Amino acid sequence: MLGLEADESDRLPEPGDKVRIGVIDLTTPRSRFTSIAESSCWNWHLGARQQWLDDERIIYNDTRNGHHIAVIHDLASGCETEIGHAVWSVSPDGRWAIAPNFARLRRYYEVYGYPGGSAPSLRDPAPQDDGLYLIDLRAGTKKLLFSVSEVVAQRYGDEPNPPQGPFWLTHPTFNTDGTGFCFYLRRQLTDGFQYSDFFFADREGDTAKFLMHGLVSHFDWRDPSQVVVWARESRVLDGFRQGKALENPVILSLFECARATKRAIYGQKKTGAFYLLNVKTGQRQTIGTRVLVEDSHNMLSPDREWMVCDTYTDNKSNRRLFLYQVESEKRIDIGRFPSPPRLDSGGAHCDLHPRWNRSGTQVCVDSAQDETRQIYVADVEEIVAEPEIEAADCTT
Repeated sequence: MLGLEADESDRLPEPGDKVRIGVIDLTTPRSRFTSIAESSCWNWHLGARQQWLDDERIIYNDTRNGHHIAVIHDLASGCETEIGHAVWSVSPDGRWAIAPNFARLRRYYEVYGYPGGSAPSLRDPAPQDDGLYLIDLRAGTKKLLFSVSEVVAQRYGDEPNPPQGPFWLTHPTFNTDGTGFCFYLRRQLTDGFQYSDFFFADREGDTAKFLMHGLVSHFDWRDPSQVVVWARESRVLDGFRQGKALENPVILSLFECARATKRAIYGQKKTGAFYLLNVKTGQRQTIGTRVLVEDSHNMLSPDREWMVCDTYTDNKSNRRLFLYQVESEKRIDIGRFPSPPRLDSGGAHCDLHPRWNRSGTQVCVDSAQDETRQIYVADVEEIVAEPEIEAADCTT
């Protein structure tokens, strides 16, 4: 397993704060962490975007000479190759990567940005010279696929009173064959709400297709054309949030009080639905309406038959981990993780962020249930092989 080791902190990383990148051999009894590199280009939600390129090489982000870059590290030889732009998503064949400018994210979407670095036209709400970049990991080159300005114009260019931003592009993620990717165009409303426009684009950036908007959250690819995405589209609520009413301090204060009361009763639960969305045709259908009742970080298993999900904290500061069988729409809860109140929210909060191993037999999560952030592994092999087995049989 590839992972990170950081000094415990309740704040966002600052320039110079380092994290250790290393591997954990899960075949050994004590599963010790072996550090192989350091990085000062990381945050609590994205890490350093450390990823496997193949069995022998990894890629991670770092800050060198004041720039956010990526580093390809050969585990056998220790040799490193620098790539001139930090990465977000890597294509399944390990050839391509795609990323926004993380310095722009740090300014406008702080918890997902990296400290340091630089960005073109940082003060421009919709720059023409900054956006999403395609990186050729073999050649070590990059190109601007499309700018923030181009995406904003495509989405809002025909509106009589378009929003003014500032805007940013984020979460670009390749599909299962690396021919395209989905991403968000985002902006922040008066009440702090992150408003999303969800797009699909082909790898070369020839087309960018608008798919849906509103509270569009986590997603993962089912196949090259279909994505499983959580969203809530409410014309009434979205219209209110984007209207003039919240510019009144009294109304804004009342609205924030109502939200705080809701969180006290229900925790951080966000209602909506998961959709199976075809990015080519735009057709979509809800899935798991009886059991997928709130927003979660979702990831489909390698065979695409199961989805692992988590929840945000409830009113008792517990996060839940569960499996969802796509065909039967059955949910199997496999863990409950108490979260320290200090890490329930804010830029340093600790979500579970569940991930599958390559064989679809284990999932791992980040949890601070024992006051410090640790990686926990759940063996789910018997459950995915025999779905009738109860969650109590799952070893964690």
